[in-house]
Amino acid sequence: MGAVVYGRDFRSRLGRFIHRLIAFVPHMSEDDPIGPDEWLLRRVPNRQPDYFNPALAVPVASAAFAPTKYDTDGISFFRELFVAPETVSMSGTKPPYIVVRLRSSGIVALGMTPTATPDKAGLPGHVSLPELAYIPKPTEGERKRQTGFRLGLVEIAVAVIVPTAV
Repeated sequence: MGAVVYGRDFRSRLGRFIHRLIAFVPHMSEDDPIGPDEWLLRRVPNRQPDYFNPALAVPVASAAFAPTKYDTDGISFFRELFVAPETVSMSGTKPPYIVVRLRSSGIVALGMTPTATPDKAGLPGHVSLPELAYIPKPTEGERKRQTGFRLGLVEIAVAVIVPTAV
């Protein structure tokens, strides 16, 4: 009898409305294109003095967006729809990290293409910026182009989330 009451409560007018509403909400996948209103999170090592300086007006430096030899498909970001800033901060090889939050539309306005690149072994919602891929021996033009992109990312950084352990 208890199950019938539960079923009745679930199928109340409000319950049916919520059930129909959920049925029409699209389910996001990590492979889906990145929307213009999405927030992207960048993990920044907190032990690098040239990456983060809280005394400055813009506390994150362009060096925080420089590609390393591991960024062959571009520097990494994470979609906030799939992972929380706190989780990004506490993941990786040397946590806690500082997390920089940027709007994807700002990145696109700079002329870059945030590309969903899911990594099943890592955190969900992985994104790469191919325009900031590692180049072993960049030409002067490539170096200037990447520096311009990095400075642009510093300008559109909306929030810097500093873990309490820093």
